[in-house]
Order: sequence, then structure tokens, then C-alpha cells
Amino acid sequence: MTQRETVSETTLSISKTINAPRELVFKAWTEPESLSRWWGAAPGFTTPIAEVDLRVGGTYKEIVSGEKLVYTWEWENLGHEVFATSEGGTLLLRRGQ
Repeated sequence: MTQRETVSETTLSISKTINAPRELVFKAWTEPESLSRWWGAAPGFTTPIAEVDLRVGGTYKEIVSGEKLVYTWEWENLGHEVFATSEGGTLLLRRGQ
């Protein structure tokens, strides 16, 4: 008897409102110096290397400055960040498949 496995596509969505302007939050994701501080934000944590190649064609599949990043990292599945102005700052919505 042959056993078949069914794999369904799963999407994960996470959202967080950050008390900062949208342009500043986008910058934190896209500029190496800002990204290093963003990822190493907790006391005692550092990000010694932060590299960003912010151009379509490599890691990034779509860039809308200040609004949206669509990317792949180690895997072929896409992830993307949406930066939206909201009451209290910037709504950061992360989606991945």
C-alpha cells in the first residue's frame, strides 16, 4: 500500500504597531547601520555584521520605498513586509509562506 502525504500551503501573518514614522521603520529594515541597531536592540545583544543589497533581482523581488519589501532569503518561499501609517505610529505587517 502506498501512503500519500498532502502538504498544504500555510501563511503566517504577524503585525505590530511601532511608535515611529513609517520612513524611519523602513530605514531600520533597509540601511545596514540602522538594521544593526534594530536587530541588536536588547541590552547585551549586538549585530556585528548587517548587510543590505537593496535592489530588485537578488534577495529582493519588489521594493516600494517606505511601503513594502518582498524578498526571499535562504528558501524560495516569499516573505514580505508592509509598512503602513497608523494611529500611534507605523503598522508593520509581516507575511511569509
